[in-house]
Amino acid sequence: MRITLAALALLAATAAAQPKRIVFVSGDEEYRSEEALPMLAQIAEAKHGFRTTVLYSIDPAAGVIDPENQRNIPGLEALRAADLMVIFTRFRDLPDEQMRHIVEYVEAGKPVIGIRTATHAFQLRTSPTYARWSWNSRLLYERSEGRLAGWSASLALLNQGARLGSNGAQTFSAPDPLWLPAYTRLDASLACRLNRHWDWAMTVENLADRRIWINATTGAAMEQAPPRTVTLRVSWRF
Repeated sequence: MRITLAALALLAATAAAQPKRIVFVSGDEEYRSEEALPMLAQIAEAKHGFRTTVLYSIDPAAGVIDPENQRNIPGLEALRAADLMVIFTRFRDLPDEQMRHIVEYVEAGKPVIGIRTATHAFQLRTSPTYARWSWNSRLLYERSEGRLAGWSASLALLNQGARLGSNGAQTFSAPDPLWLPAYTRLDASLACRLNRHWDWAMTVENLADRRIWINATTGAAMEQAPPRTVTLRVSWRF
């Protein structure tokens, strides 16, 4: 939240005399984005002079806010006039007529701030048009033509700073948690879509086979992360 406020303050400092418009898009059933985003919008207006619009997941029958409704966030056309979108959604399955506004906004190159579950903002089970925007779609980075058609690859670099074992908690069995060293872990994956039904994927965790301590206290044994681990998956799509 502090990073989000800092970004808003920077945008406000560089804004022209005409107030900038921020559209806040809420929609999750776990972290109360429908409560957090209106408060953030109030701060943006009162402290920084923005104009704001807050959108919610709405039960179309009752016309009330319903975070459990994954299929309806009305008002997304407000993104046409937005200077910034702040999105805090989780696994939304929006219809094409609503998803279109988000896609057009992003593809226009306008700025986006994503909060927490925005890493898996959409799970589009029913959209024939925007399926590649689903969190679990490989189509965003998969080759679709040429000699490497159907292949995809990724590298992930994880850096964990030094921290206390047992999350710093003192318990009867672990009265004095130890300070664990920082580490950097590299993961990799390679996948291929063979045809419309079959695909395979290979993932390698801890590619460099680093020794990583994930927990340790003087009152308990030191716990080490698994060494290099290779997983091969073959799947068939219905």
